[in-house]
Amino acid sequence: MLFNSYEFIFLFLPIVLAGYYLLFRKGGRLGFLTVMSYLFYGWWDWRFCSLMLISTLIDYQAGRHIYASEDVRVRRRWLLLSVASNLSLLGFFKYFDLVARSVNQMTAWFGADAAVIPLLHVVLPVGISFYTFQSMSYSLDIYQRAAKPARSIWDFACYVALFPQLIAGPIVRYRDLAEQLVHRTHTWAKASLGISFFIVGLAKKVILADGVAFLVADAFEASAPGLFSAWIGTLAYTMQIYFDFSGYSDMAVGLGLMLGFRLPQNFHSPYKATSITDFWRRWHISLSSWLRDYLYIPLGGNRLGAVRTYVNLFITMLLGGLWHGANWNFVVWGGYHGLLLAIERKFNERRQAKVARRPLGSAAKESPDSGGRRDKGSPADGGNGETASSSLPRPSGERIEVRGHSLITRSLRRLFTFLLVMIGWVFFRADTMGQAMAVFRGMLGLNGVEAVVWALIRGNPLPYLLLVLTLGLAFVCPNTWEIRWRTNPLWFLGLVALFVLAIATIFVNTASPFLYFQF
Repeated sequence: MLFNSYEFIFLFLPIVLAGYYLLFRKGGRLGFLTVMSYLFYGWWDWRFCSLMLISTLIDYQAGRHIYASEDVRVRRRWLLLSVASNLSLLGFFKYFDLVARSVNQMTAWFGADAAVIPLLHVVLPVGISFYTFQSMSYSLDIYQRAAKPARSIWDFACYVALFPQLIAGPIVRYRDLAEQLVHRTHTWAKASLGISFFIVGLAKKVILADGVAFLVADAFEASAPGLFSAWIGTLAYTMQIYFDFSGYSDMAVGLGLMLGFRLPQNFHSPYKATSITDFWRRWHISLSSWLRDYLYIPLGGNRLGAVRTYVNLFITMLLGGLWHGANWNFVVWGGYHGLLLAIERKFNERRQAKVARRPLGSAAKESPDSGGRRDKGSPADGGNGETASSSLPRPSGERIEVRGHSLITRSLRRLFTFLLVMIGWVFFRADTMGQAMAVFRGMLGLNGVEAVVWALIRGNPLPYLLLVLTLGLAFVCPNTWEIRWRTNPLWFLGLVALFVLAIATIFVNTASPFLYFQF
């Protein structure tokens, strides 16, 4: 069931809200939400509900035994069961065919006539990447004594299956939701804020993300896209994936607020980032922090020397890319970002060392573009909250010059970071490496150059106008979390108009799946 479908908006959601607030006011709300969440998940294929149930039961029991035992060996055995069961489910359903195809191709190179491993054409259960990571983090947190076990199976089952964030996140830690499962408030202010988030997220998806999809297809489905199509298509996909995924996250947060839950922010204006490290503090925050806490830091983080830090960054992002899908393009995309993070870290270390050797006045001038902000939230930080900025005060006589230099520097860094991210999205969007190379050839002009005016005239100009709008929203405007929401009639009418426009758009274009459903 899609958030942007009539079935969800006009049937499922009203039934859930009516049952939650009218039928189960005195108890049973978690059980009701759990049942409705399984119904929501089973809308695609009811058989896959059993996978989520298996993961839930194993991790619930593992958490209880890990918390109750003081024997390290017992705790490790139960943790191993939890991790192995979740990764086995994820590995089989998501990666079996990828491994089979890769092995068969390798053996064919050595002369094998038949497939060594038969392809099973395994159907990927929607959302499995998200709920397995979420459920597994419960056992890991209890093992680290960072969380206590759920008070009942209903609490934990509701946490795993909660439908607002079940399919595409954000990936919520149990320790962040535990208290809300027991005690949460229900107010008109929270509900109205939730409705606002939902409407804005819906508009992001159906108006903006779906509105530029034509430009993406024009580039990535062509055998040899020209210069204009390749650049516009890549730029359009850069906007499409952001507004599609952040739109889902906003809708999830809004639905959570309607039910009394406060889900975490998953995007913080990522295209305003001034570095790749900064980008990963802002993009898919719940995943980047998960990878940091459960993969990068256990690998050693930045505690084992510079070379090992770079290796850990690369491995973390490589596996983060693989998490997105059973395609080697995702691995290349993850490795690309891991390499950029390692290079960036090395460059920053050299710059800091160079600044430290300069006289006091020179060092003070060197750090304006960092803004004095502490870095946190990406695998590159290692959880240490390191900062590249100098703590020395700036001389008052240089304040105007430094601010001007800072603005220019930040703008250039933002533009350069955006370009690097765009290049990475080509690997992410392409179905094959051949398709990615075709787009890159187009971006270099090797496939020819179209007449720009003809490209605009030959089709509908609306997608191009929407692309310009998305660029303005991404670079200039505040994100959904930064808006100061009001309750006056003008804001109400604006939201109603936006909702009507979104519904009309769905009626014309029909509901389309969110891009991250395939991951």
